[in-house]
Amino acid sequence: MKKNEVYNFIDNYSEVAILMDDDGIVIHHNNNVFDYQFFEKPILGKNISKIFLEKSKLLGPLTYAQALNCQEKDRLCWLQQDTILNTEYYEDILYTTIRIIVALDREYLILLINKAQSFK
Repeated sequence: MKKNEVYNFIDNYSEVAILMDDDGIVIHHNNNVFDYQFFEKPILGKNISKIFLEKSKLLGPLTYAQALNCQEKDRLCWLQQDTILNTEYYEDILYTTIRIIVALDREYLILLINKAQSFK
């Protein structure tokens, strides 16, 4: 994956909560495995970052600008090869995302591990 493709990957697949089929079986997407524990109402293929950005627009321009700033920091962390532990709460579910990016001969190997677990 070339550098100019990395931002698109991050924006589209960063923090995808879980992807499951109708039987509740985890499916593979872009060679990433989305691990999960049982939920009563799983969110299918939702991108939490995009939901966050859309909701921030409703709260006003300052909140939206702060959300965009968070997204840019997220991108920079990927490109600086940091390991990130991120947690988000959405509809009674705690999503924990561990992300690692490794530079390799001007291309990037991206390893994405998502774990989502319910909390009460």
